[in-house]
Amino acid sequence: MKENIKNGLKYLPILIIVLIIIILSKGNEDKKLLEENAKENQTNDIIFPSLLPNKENISMKKMLGKKYVLQFFATWCGYCMEEYDAFLKMETKIPVYGILWRDEIENGRELLKIKANPFVNIGVDPYGSISQVFNISVIPQTFVIDEEGKIIFHRVGAFDVKYLLKFF
Repeated sequence: MKENIKNGLKYLPILIIVLIIIILSKGNEDKKLLEENAKENQTNDIIFPSLLPNKENISMKKMLGKKYVLQFFATWCGYCMEEYDAFLKMETKIPVYGILWRDEIENGRELLKIKANPFVNIGVDPYGSISQVFNISVIPQTFVIDEEGKIIFHRVGAFDVKYLLKFF
């Protein structure tokens, strides 16, 4: 029995390398899909209904000519709320549009009653269906979109939001 285990262990490094290759290639597929979706949707309009009653819906086509940040978040996401607070504390304001992803609209309204709004506007995607264009499966996710509607930065997970200043 011990000999079988020893023989099996000698193949462990090869197995680890194969798994790493599979994981890295999956990341490239996701990036390729994201880029293809973004190119395809430069001509199609993506519209997120606004959470804010006095604001228009967020239309990607109407934002052509502007550089901005698109931040996907939810009130139930701890890392998202940390980033939300970080956006509130930023001294230099940059145009950030929040997308309330797979969350109750009422939760977003309650958040705005408790905390200030760091976003230019907040769109809602309660079922995650609109966000499929961006291949969103986890949050937070942050995109910097240039004047031509191209994604020039994409980050999955929490990070220091001050990093975004280098794009503006």
